Amino acid sequence: MFQTSHSLLKGAQALTPRSRTYTHRIRQTHPAQVTRSTFRWATSSRTDEDSLELGDRQDILDGWREHPSVNPKLEFPTILVPVESLTLLVPKLQPYLAKNSEVAKHVHPRIKMVKDHSDTHKLILITNEAVNNDGNDNGGGDIIDHLTDSLELGPGTIQRGPMLDMDVSYSQLSYQYILSKLLTPMGIPIPTSYEQIGHIAHFNLKPIHEPYGKLIAEVLTETNPTIETVVTKVGEVHGDYRTYDFDVLAGPEKLETTVVEHGVKIELHLGECYWSNRLGGERQVLIQDILNPSAVPPKSVAASAEKKGTSDTGDGERELIVADAFSGVGAVCLLLAKQAPEIGKNVTILANDWNPKAIEYFQKSIHSNSGMDSDRFFLSQGDAYDFLMDLGTGGIGGGKLKKGKKKKKKGPPGGMPDHVLMNFPLHGPTYLGALRWWQWKHVQKFYHMHNTYPRFHVYTFAKDIADKDNEEEIALDIIADELLPAMNTPRNDDDDDDDFDREGEKPGRHRRREMDNAFGTQFSTRMVRDVAPGKVVVCVSFFLTPKLIRYMQGEYE
Repeated sequence: MFQTSHSLLKGAQALTPRSRTYTHRIRQTHPAQVTRSTFRWATSSRTDEDSLELGDRQDILDGWREHPSVNPKLEFPTILVPVESLTLLVPKLQPYLAKNSEVAKHVHPRIKMVKDHSDTHKLILITNEAVNNDGNDNGGGDIIDHLTDSLELGPGTIQRGPMLDMDVSYSQLSYQYILSKLLTPMGIPIPTSYEQIGHIAHFNLKPIHEPYGKLIAEVLTETNPTIETVVTKVGEVHGDYRTYDFDVLAGPEKLETTVVEHGVKIELHLGECYWSNRLGGERQVLIQDILNPSAVPPKSVAASAEKKGTSDTGDGERELIVADAFSGVGAVCLLLAKQAPEIGKNVTILANDWNPKAIEYFQKSIHSNSGMDSDRFFLSQGDAYDFLMDLGTGGIGGGKLKKGKKKKKKGPPGGMPDHVLMNFPLHGPTYLGALRWWQWKHVQKFYHMHNTYPRFHVYTFAKDIADKDNEEEIALDIIADELLPAMNTPRNDDDDDDDFDREGEKPGRHRRREMDNAFGTQFSTRMVRDVAPGKVVVCVSFFLTPKLIRYMQGEYE
């Protein structure tokens, strides 16, 4: 409730509160008695309060909500301006408004800078700095004189108003501000980085933050209404399903959540499925590469006169088939299925993952998104090696993939996929051996019908292991060595340390020209993200040509 001193100025009115936790008080101070030092006293007194000793650490952890440093009492000078001059003055006052003060920047909802005062005047909140300037001892005269002169206003048009006191609750302050008052005075930096996954906030707390994990989590849930549960990762991603252990720091252990990305709902369970918001940008880059490809397929080795079936000019009007060998909860596939029709393209999804829970949530997501055609999805749970083999031998079209529990529908389409996604950087490249089972004649027929070859997008870790090498070329060599091991060159990383730390793990060198010239693969590489110093994830894309398949099968003529 606002408490107004009606003896200050004739006609003063009680102000209407903007929030249930704001409390404003207009403090009586006669204009003639207000000097620059008076305003500075108001400023410095609050600064001293912010610097109070925080006391015992346990007191802060247990009673932070009552601590004065996160329930500040703010004081702002004001000026009175005529209602008819408000439109003219407010733009000129922007640099001096109280919203520019350090604390006010962190208050939500924002403090209203213009307040009702009387029928003829409005009260405008300004910063202490605006009235403590250039040695002027007449209080707010500096800003008043400046505006009066620059706008050629009559004397007395702008008047100095009363001081405005405001009580702010911690619930109105930002996460960063509260922790800056609780942790920073103890020499603890603020953990500003966390990942919001639906209603869950996911931290990777450093050892210095671990004793304050509960405090950090409570502050976050109190200041961000969209977050209900806060967890911190314990250890590293591990196991066949690439999940991780975690501790719940605040809120219920409700780990089933929904992520909305570009208008698509993605269902998942954080404890049972792999997920990373950081890959959101890469998902969009990959989708654009599929829908608007820049790579030009090589010319067919066979005579173009042998074309059979329905020809395609490559204009994208036909239905695309996209296969994802490590789909997880299906983020890329779901986004692709939504975005393709928006540009007049149709896409059929063939997806697989080793994690049965990931496929279960993938299935839920398909039905959670209204307007998404479930008949275009064919999901399987199994070994990616078998999935890749079946793609090239007709096993997929033969009905090994099934989808839908309540109704029957036609099986997956036969033929080759246009794109094959393999996003499993740790071991994904080692699954490329499955391509030697593909039928090269079917790939050739695919080209005759569509003027292109299946294009693979394989993700891998790469680490610069030589002064003159770069990560993208190393990544390309890793993929090339899995397709066709170079003579007298060991194969790829064969342990679980994500590193080429032994001589027997180092890939061949600079095979881009060899693969492109000899096999028409048209390799391309794209840096995705840094995961450690000197270590990155790279996406390597290439066309699978009949000649490459035949060489993989041992036909060297």
